[in-house]
Amino acid sequence: MKINIKDLLDIIHVLENRMKEVYPGGVIDIPDDDYYWSIADDKKYNPAEIPIDFDLGQVSFDWDELIKLKEEADKAGRFPISYHLGCIAEIFNVIKKNGSGVW
Repeated sequence: MKINIKDLLDIIHVLENRMKEVYPGGVIDIPDDDYYWSIADDKKYNPAEIPIDFDLGQVSFDWDELIKLKEEADKAGRFPISYHLGCIAEIFNVIKKNGSGVW
């Protein structure tokens, strides 16, 4: 599978516009119980093996890391994006879990 970056960014923009409609105050409330189970990627994407090792992550920590990135992006230079993509994925997961919308 190949994902076109322009398509991905266009989709993110569509979601951004919808989030502005769904959350008109510009703020998303996240519950205080923001801990989650984290499974290593080599286990998470291996359906042949049931994961038994879990770590504990925290959405507020992930958010702090993203805010630091935003504030220091011009100083950061080149940096690996995989860590921050993981942080933002957890933010999107908690928004999905607590979000509004009808399927």
